[in-house]
Amino acid sequence: MVKISQVLASVGWACDYYTDSVAMDAGPPTDGLFVLGDPVTPGFAAIHERARCLNVQLVLDDGSVGLGDCLSVIRSGAHDRAAPLSPEEYEPIVAGPIAGELVGTEVSGFRELAALLDDGRGLHPGIAYGLSQAMLDATASAQRRTMAEVLADEYDLPRPTSAVPVFGCCDARNPESVDRLIAGRADSLPHGGFTSVELIGAAGERLVEFVSWMSARIRKHAGADYRPIVHLDVYGTVGKICDGDPGRMVAYLRRLIAAAAPLKLRVEDPVSGADATAGREAMRRLIALIDAEELPVEIIADEYCNTREDIALWAREGAAHLIHVKTPDLGSLTNTAEAILECRRAGVGVYLGGTMNDTEVSARAGLHVAIAFGADVVMAKPGAGPDVSLALTRNEMARTLRLSASR
Repeated sequence: MVKISQVLASVGWACDYYTDSVAMDAGPPTDGLFVLGDPVTPGFAAIHERARCLNVQLVLDDGSVGLGDCLSVIRSGAHDRAAPLSPEEYEPIVAGPIAGELVGTEVSGFRELAALLDDGRGLHPGIAYGLSQAMLDATASAQRRTMAEVLADEYDLPRPTSAVPVFGCCDARNPESVDRLIAGRADSLPHGGFTSVELIGAAGERLVEFVSWMSARIRKHAGADYRPIVHLDVYGTVGKICDGDPGRMVAYLRRLIAAAAPLKLRVEDPVSGADATAGREAMRRLIALIDAEELPVEIIADEYCNTREDIALWAREGAAHLIHVKTPDLGSLTNTAEAILECRRAGVGVYLGGTMNDTEVSARAGLHVAIAFGADVVMAKPGAGPDVSLALTRNEMARTLRLSASR
């Protein structure tokens, strides 16, 4: 049986930024990319800072290596999330006591290895995330199989045979990036990053105009056979412009539906709350009204869905049509797997996402989870570049499915 012979850790670069969203809400001055002033949320060195990661390598005694990258999401520290990961703080812990526990361990199965992360030691979720990636990759290497095949086998799932629709993301303030998603024929698009009322307009008029523009652009340049889903991440701003009133939010969503037509519409976090309970109840009330009126829009929950227990609760209470299963927040990929299964049991859709901070290594591991569990949609990663993220995601998926089919 193959064993772990070394655990290596090194400080690396994630693919985007950490942003102190609490400080940003105050409207600090900016100078190009840089945001001036001091951060408010603990763990930030600046309001908007370049994200880094901790690279983990599990070296096996047969010479193969399992890779994982430990990191956090962009808006760390908000909505009950952990503070941004400091790789310098955790490098000696991973290379020291954690390595001491793992060296000599047999690589017989992913879930057995990952169970070593679930012993109540209180690891930062980003550390458990990266270590579990490396454990999954090491198991796949030892078994000479893909990570998706390992997961399908260990969770008693059918062999992966189908591609997962890909969600391409960009900043709506960059029209060329939207064009790149259209040219790349993303299955859903564009995210947009509508983080403030200023970006959608005091009455939401800017967002309606943007959706109308994008829908027309798709019809003009992509042909009649391309009908992507319009997926807007609005960070609770619809609730803000409607004073939290579900009826007014539904009326506004009708405007977005009309603007997107004939394309299908999804809206992520249209309303939020001061805490998890308030946010969940606001979303539940909105969805009940949408469903009663049979409006053609799907609502996605992200904020406050940080653990598999959170996700199970949101799914059971009908507080979303789909849930953003945000891999770095959940820690070990076993938690991601269990969260997906909870959504399936409740009849709620699964958006297997993550963060633009994801690296090529963490993005690849997350994609294999999406393939194995048949997610409804998967975020194109790594980074914020539409061309590269779409290509890397689709190429890895095509290779994985072709290899699996050949066995």
